[in-house]
Amino acid sequence: MAQKKKTGIAGVVDNVAVKLGIKKKEEKTPAKIIEENRAKGNEIASYLKAIDFYHGAYKGKTEADSPENMQKKVAAMVRIIDKAHTISDDISKIDEVLLYAAKALNAAIADGDYNKAIWAKNALSAGVLYLRDNVPADHEEQHDEILDARGKYLQNYKAIIQLYEKADQKKKAVEDFDKRINEVHTDYDPKVTKIKALKDSPEGRLMYGNIKIHEDEPGKLGEEEKKFLSFIREAAAQAHTIFRMDSMRDATQLEYEQSMYQAEDVRTTLMNKPYVYNKELSAYHALVLQDQINTIARVYSEYATYLDNIQRSDAELRSVMNGADAQDIAIHSVKFMDDIINGETSDLAGAAVEGNRMATRANKAIAESREALKAAAEEMQKAPHYEENEDLSELFSEMLNEVTEEVENFEDNVNYNFT
Repeated sequence: MAQKKKTGIAGVVDNVAVKLGIKKKEEKTPAKIIEENRAKGNEIASYLKAIDFYHGAYKGKTEADSPENMQKKVAAMVRIIDKAHTISDDISKIDEVLLYAAKALNAAIADGDYNKAIWAKNALSAGVLYLRDNVPADHEEQHDEILDARGKYLQNYKAIIQLYEKADQKKKAVEDFDKRINEVHTDYDPKVTKIKALKDSPEGRLMYGNIKIHEDEPGKLGEEEKKFLSFIREAAAQAHTIFRMDSMRDATQLEYEQSMYQAEDVRTTLMNKPYVYNKELSAYHALVLQDQINTIARVYSEYATYLDNIQRSDAELRSVMNGADAQDIAIHSVKFMDDIINGETSDLAGAAVEGNRMATRANKAIAESREALKAAAEEMQKAPHYEENEDLSELFSEMLNEVTEEVENFEDNVNYNFT
């Protein structure tokens, strides 16, 4: 019967004793190693048998990686594990990665992560078919080195699985952003079309100019102008949403591409199979592995810097968006939408100036109309017998009142639908 591993205080004491040289580290017997290898193999097989290829979200892109063919390949690997001959070498480093790959494949099939599923399957194929075995007897001199190389080789597969998992998740996020952006555009685009159509009409320009002047004084606006102002602000809010989501979508796309590039870098390490046959090749292979590890370290270091920059930039952008200037722009939604409509998104100040200029022209036209009416009234009143002609005086007074009321209360005579 196998001796149980000590835990708790007893385990800590044993570990300290081993490190101090008071007690020698207990060596595993061949029988113990064989037992552990068999147990780990059964655990790997159990995860593979539990994969549901027909009810998961996974969909293959080709016939070779269809759910049916993936299931056949996995079933073949399970048979190999079940029928494996006695393995007396310590393959714990190999089985550690294979167990991770089995769990990853199970999750990838359920979640529909295509790249993660393919490379988890590749890792299992490489490990189960070629590496999960005793070191050949004719290479006993390189026994430990070969086992170590096999373990390191499979670690590259583990890194690739993780990188492709991240890439799959970022790809899904990009697709979700595209879907949401399109949904907002479906409601936003018709609003912009309506605003443009109104601004192209003389009545609309007059109304738009009046709104620009009294945007922060809604009490001075007519009912239709208030409705239109609310309509414009709603469109401006959607424009901000689209802008923000577009930026986040682009950042997520960059993260996706970065993960794909990193995975390609790591895949180059898999071109050299982990077999070491003599001291010279062993030394050479160690140099190659070290060079590849340095490359991977550089990629991760650069990506860490990239992430740090993204986080810092996002924090700064949030600070800007919450700042006084951004709040001022958000409050003056009409000016923002005017800029959007004119296709000059980089010149908000110019859009505001143009809006004020339009409003000034509208007010000037109203003032000129009033002065002309006043002058006409004064001239008519100077005409002979004006006071004596009651019909003429009454008719002119009615005309004067009608025109004046139309100018001063323009919004009450025009009915636009902004919803």
